[in-house]
Amino acid sequence: PGTYNWTVPNTPSTQCLVKVYAYDDAANEGSDVSDAFFTIQQDTEPPLVTVVQPNGGEVLNEGSVYTIQWNATDNIGITSSDIDYSYDGGTNWYDVADLSGNPGSYDWTVPNTPSTQCLVKVTCFDAATNSGFDVSDNFFTIEAAPVPYVWVKSIDLSLVTKGKSTNAKAEVLIWDQDDNPVFRAEVHSHWAGLTSDADVFTTKKKGIGSCNSDKLKNPVGWWYFYVDDVVKAGYVFRSDIGETSDAIYAGAGAKLAGSVPDAFSISQNYPNPFNPVTQFSI
Repeated sequence: PGTYNWTVPNTPSTQCLVKVYAYDDAANEGSDVSDAFFTIQQDTEPPLVTVVQPNGGEVLNEGSVYTIQWNATDNIGITSSDIDYSYDGGTNWYDVADLSGNPGSYDWTVPNTPSTQCLVKVTCFDAATNSGFDVSDNFFTIEAAPVPYVWVKSIDLSLVTKGKSTNAKAEVLIWDQDDNPVFRAEVHSHWAGLTSDADVFTTKKKGIGSCNSDKLKNPVGWWYFYVDDVVKAGYVFRSDIGETSDAIYAGAGAKLAGSVPDAFSISQNYPNPFNPVTQFSI
């Protein structure tokens, strides 16, 4: 071909020569050598590196995947790139990745090291082992991943009477952090006041679960209901929001589940079509 693109090796010298051999079909050989020495200079120029991101001000969630980006150039060529990060303002550095060549980006799984003093450092090397690096211009933040939680949206208490026995009934609605009903959450609860008993029950598809207190004959007084814990795999229970207790009175004037209502209304069709609402009190 008459030409060849040669990657000059890292062998600095002032006494370098090139020798070229040529062969014909009969295996005859001819050669020539450079007429005089040439020089291979030592490469002392380091790569130029610039961290693009994270470069300060970013907020990353632990466990998320974040793309570290950088730009790097070298007069000869970059052979490898190392990425490190610090969460103590640069006092200590921890390895992220050792990469071949200069890919310019790396998908980083953000570690569980919450801090507001995080930095990334990218170091690039050339064939002569010269190195250049850059560090994020300002701190970025690593935050702990938000923990899913469940909470008690509401507690509804009522009294249930069958024959001479009455008990209190609790209906509990459990939601998650996105205000969605939680299916198959295990609710740990207890009653106090008129009875002292503990109950564990599981919520259904709409997030509602229920339990009953022990029965009493002709009770007079207060039933108190408490949610002690809500257990759901992958979630924590937030008792600081929503409701965790309620009370209901049993005795004269108490409203019973399924009892006769105080009043009811019918539409205007019958027996009085000229009045919008007819109310009957009992």
